[in-house]
Amino acid sequence: MDRPHASYKGDEPYVFVSYSHKETARVHPQLRWRQETGFNVWFDEGTEASIGWTEALAGAIEGARLFIFFVTPASVESQNCRNEVRSVVVRG
Repeated sequence: MDRPHASYKGDEPYVFVSYSHKETARVHPQLRWRQETGFNVWFDEGTEASIGWTEALAGAIEGARLFIFFVTPASVESQNCRNEVRSVVVRG
């Protein structure tokens, strides 16, 4: 599998990516391609264990310049993915 680089941490604009971990093999090459073409990409594997999961996701979504949702049957079924999308819609 073409794994992406580490999730983005920094102050520059970045893209938040939401996907089901059941689709990791399909999504990670897409994340890597975006990183290699110059995008700063934040995905949940970069969340530090010392930070609360919900707070980390909320902060990452709030700070993102762009939100990408990989729509698959697994992501549509995922409560976590639906919550992430819902937070963007509410934030609107």
